[in-house]
Amino acid sequence: MIKNAIALLALVSLAQLSHAQQAPKIISVDMETLFREFYEVKAAEAKLESAVSEVRTEIEEMEATMLPTREAYDEQVARFRNEALTEDARREAGERARGLEAQLRQASQELGQFQAQQSQTLNQRRASISNQNLTKIREVVSQYAQSQGADMVVNSTNVASFVYVDGLYDRTEAVLAILNADAPAETPTPDPAPEATE
Repeated sequence: MIKNAIALLALVSLAQLSHAQQAPKIISVDMETLFREFYEVKAAEAKLESAVSEVRTEIEEMEATMLPTREAYDEQVARFRNEALTEDARREAGERARGLEAQLRQASQELGQFQAQQSQTLNQRRASISNQNLTKIREVVSQYAQSQGADMVVNSTNVASFVYVDGLYDRTEAVLAILNADAPAETPTPDPAPEATE
């Protein structure tokens, strides 16, 4: 009985040693490429860029509405400094300039607040795009690694952490194909019509 137990323990130890001596299966992926080429990331970034463009246009419009006030202010300041005018005219110009300056200060404050709010909103959207899609990508990478029996996945983007990564182990394209399997088909760009010849 004792001999059988010892033999069994020896077999278990041998199996554990054999497993420990097996080289781990390692694959690598370029997480930066996966993120950049993931169709959901591209779609989200296109929407974000459109929002940035809209904000930029709105800021330009707000600045444009301030221009007449700024020009009127400069005109009144010039009149106030014009010694050829009467004291009453110069005093009136100074009062108008102060009123226009207050309007400009208020408009500039509102513009600054709008820019700060929009910048915060856009940064939050950008961070959300990164966090949500990186989570999806990591899940697909993990599932792929398990399906391939891999013990470890190396991120080849961070080359500073590795002296060398053999491209033989790279599975970026395989994972990218899975990520983009549900991507909508791209509409082909029609060829330009040939120019009419005389």
